[in-house]
Amino acid sequence: MATNQLSSYGFIQEKIASMKDTYHSLRGKSDEYVFSALSVRSSFYKNPAIVLNENDFENIVVDGQYDGGVDVLLSDPNSDGSDLVIGQSKFYTSITFDQVVNAMMKMAVFYNEMLQGHYENVNEHVQGRFLSLYSEVGEESRIHFVFYTSAPQGGIRRDRVIKKFKDYFTDSSRFDVSLYFGNDIEENIKESESRRPNVETGKIRIDEADNYLMYGEDAAIVNVSAFSIKSLYAQHNKQLLARNLRYHIKGQDIDKGISETINNNPEMFWMKNNGITIICDDFKIDGREVKLKNFSVVNGGQTTYMIHKNDKITEMNDLFLVL
Repeated sequence: MATNQLSSYGFIQEKIASMKDTYHSLRGKSDEYVFSALSVRSSFYKNPAIVLNENDFENIVVDGQYDGGVDVLLSDPNSDGSDLVIGQSKFYTSITFDQVVNAMMKMAVFYNEMLQGHYENVNEHVQGRFLSLYSEVGEESRIHFVFYTSAPQGGIRRDRVIKKFKDYFTDSSRFDVSLYFGNDIEENIKESESRRPNVETGKIRIDEADNYLMYGEDAAIVNVSAFSIKSLYAQHNKQLLARNLRYHIKGQDIDKGISETINNNPEMFWMKNNGITIICDDFKIDGREVKLKNFSVVNGGQTTYMIHKNDKITEMNDLFLVL
């Protein structure tokens, strides 16, 4: 176990060097700075359809003198609601529980001070970046606090850290909190690098043989089996959503609504759900099968994810939705 944890640090070191080779703007930066850039890229830019440009790092990574205890500020490119991401990173070989809590509390204090207008405590770049991003935050937006470290987790309990962090606030209902240790970041990087923009081949089932509506020669509407979507996701995981700009948007109300309809009123799912959109290079409808080539879900990632999670949907207990 210790060997694997230590190897994550070495793996991350190699990726930092690779980032410096790939991006000219990072070549003169410290390893700590590039670690922040690497961590953000591997966790928020896994989707090949989301472009991360060379100049984006200068805006996203705000690490520097008088940064207020934050290292990254960005709007989550995977979210619909301009979710604000506030992050700090520690390029360490080892870390303690108290150090993690201290880093998290610095972000908490920073956020509160920004809301109270104490901009004088941070440099102009951080001020401008935060205010610009926060101006886009809406009522449905989430505030996502993220902590990255190249150190192994050891015996540090995530739940204890998150509880201490949330206890600082009167109301933390809009907050999401994520802690990434060395092995988590290694997994994120490997997953990001393995992403391809399409699934090469696959098939789905529809409700009745040859029951489809064609639009010209290149598009069709069908009633697709939820179980066949569930099976596709189980086989390909997030690669199935590689060209879906949002993947799964964490939202308790939406997730709860989808689950409740599936569990308690499945016959109404077709009416209540907006369905799924798939783009592909080619498709062929043969009876109750739709055979797909080089395809991806581009709309309906949340529905796809929740269908996959639901244990009520089986081959014998299926339902249908629009595709």
